[in-house]
Amino acid sequence: MGKFDWRQIMPGLSSLNLAPDICPETRLLLGCARTCIDFEKSGQIKACLQENVSWMRLIKIAFHHRMMPLLYGTLSSTCPEYVPQTVLELLHDHFRISAQRNQLLAGELVTILTLFKMHDISVMSFKGPVLATFLYRNPAYRECGDLDLLIRKRDVSRAKNLLIAHGYHLPPRDATDRQQAFIFKYKHSYNLFSKVTQVNVDLHWRFTSRAIPFGLDLDSLWKCLDPMSFAGTTVLSPPPDILLVLLCVHGAKHFNPWERLIWICDVAKLIEIYQQMNWERALGYADQLGSKRMLFVGILLASALMEVSPPGEILQMAATDRIARILATQIGKRIFAENRHATRYDRKAIPNLLFHLRMRERLRDRLSTFLQLTHRKLSFDVTYRKSLKTLPLQAYLPLLSYTLLPGFDGLGSQFQE
Repeated sequence: MGKFDWRQIMPGLSSLNLAPDICPETRLLLGCARTCIDFEKSGQIKACLQENVSWMRLIKIAFHHRMMPLLYGTLSSTCPEYVPQTVLELLHDHFRISAQRNQLLAGELVTILTLFKMHDISVMSFKGPVLATFLYRNPAYRECGDLDLLIRKRDVSRAKNLLIAHGYHLPPRDATDRQQAFIFKYKHSYNLFSKVTQVNVDLHWRFTSRAIPFGLDLDSLWKCLDPMSFAGTTVLSPPPDILLVLLCVHGAKHFNPWERLIWICDVAKLIEIYQQMNWERALGYADQLGSKRMLFVGILLASALMEVSPPGEILQMAATDRIARILATQIGKRIFAENRHATRYDRKAIPNLLFHLRMRERLRDRLSTFLQLTHRKLSFDVTYRKSLKTLPLQAYLPLLSYTLLPGFDGLGSQFQE
């Protein structure tokens, strides 16, 4: 396949690594966000270290983006002599703790998979230790927080009860049957926690909440799953092309879309490792689910920030989607913004709502998203619910404009960050 220079179409994003307002710590973290460092990249990292790097600032940024293990792995193997000993020890301690945590999660996952298998409950594990093993040459490089399990809707009640019998509880402990029924109807997962193992399990029966329409047919998905060897057992995992779509949807569905750099690293690693990916099936699957623009944004971010090279035709297809290009550029510029946590939720609500509306290429999905996200009781995120209470009626005009005309740039421009 031919090569395509995305820099000609995305000048705002292509200059991100070299922009004067990007701090040295950001450039250094982007340089370290890889598991394989060649001679040229090693030289760039050393050049960054020659600048006035604030190590505490670097650690703060890396911690937020869950990049501490990768940062340690790159610095310790490439140029440890450039790093203060106290900083290297701190990074090593975090790396060791993260590796132990990953081992704990892997062991608990095997236990749960065995438990579910005994009761004939089919489960797919995505993200977490399985993804770390799948994508990274050393799973310890991928920091994991919890276990995400996807099961069929008909098995949710049995699976939840099995986990509760196994020592997990469903916060809040005094949740009524009515509250649990509300979660089951409008949300997409139960969050269970074990005080014994200190492990969170997100038990999914949908990939996204109803506020983010994503018509994933689990029965069809199950037919595509491949058995994968993991920690002495077998887990079901989607093939690379389907996994790519799921990772891009996961990055886009949050209140702050693509908030963590590690999510972009996952997409980049998948593209980098599987050079023979079935791109035709990935595009067809995303198109079927109305999530092609989510896929395009993920590809553009991975290409720009991680410098991976998907096939030229695929990159051209993504870059020629004007709205995907705009959204990727906005995310790329604000992902490291100094004030990303300082903005009030009521001021962030409109830009983020607009993002979710513009992310959908089908009118029916935009209408469904608009109705769900602006419903003050059913909104999928508590931060949205808090924000919507403070919005005046006229604030809904740009939302409706973007719902009907996603390319419209008039009324909504005043709300851009």
